[in-house]
Amino acid sequence: METRAHHVLIGLFTVIVVTGALLFGLWLAKSSVDTEFKDYEVVFNEAVSGLSKGSSVQYSGIKVGDVVSLRLDPQDPRRVLARIRLGGDTPVKEDTLAKLALTGVTGTSIIQLSGGTPQSPTLKGKDGKLPTIVAAPSPIARLLNDSNDLMAGVNMLMHNANLMFRRKTSSASAIPLNIWSKPPAPSPSSAATCAWPCSSWLRSASRPAP
Repeated sequence: METRAHHVLIGLFTVIVVTGALLFGLWLAKSSVDTEFKDYEVVFNEAVSGLSKGSSVQYSGIKVGDVVSLRLDPQDPRRVLARIRLGGDTPVKEDTLAKLALTGVTGTSIIQLSGGTPQSPTLKGKDGKLPTIVAAPSPIARLLNDSNDLMAGVNMLMHNANLMFRRKTSSASAIPLNIWSKPPAPSPSSAATCAWPCSSWLRSASRPAP
């Protein structure tokens, strides 16, 4: 009995040690991940055309992370919530700015971070939520809006020009056809009347001078 109880104690001690080692390893891995990466949430009050999961996040032109997920705000579907994962040493401040930017000519978008003064405190989350950055209106959105207004103006101009052309065509078709007809040929009598003065002038011109 004593030997069996001794073996049970050894087995129980082994299980406790292995479980503790596993929990310690998980905690250490989690702490290293938290130290290596930090997640933030960027709020867009506009469309995020060209932005997708895996898009780059740049800080002053240097890549510091990626977009982890994109979703609509459940409270306001006009807003887009982008979760980004940055390097743990990225200095994100409370006055750090975010905006949508184009990269290259492929039409893909990235999140561009800028600003952040040394005096500003580090951005932290509240009530257990992720730190939040509200994105500023991007030049892309303004360009798209301006292009839409420009196309609307061009379409209106083409419509007015088409109407004016149709009116001109209708006015031209209403002109009497006799205006475009050939003039009548001269009559023989008028030709004879013109022939006598012309022949007299030719005879006088052909006489030699005295």
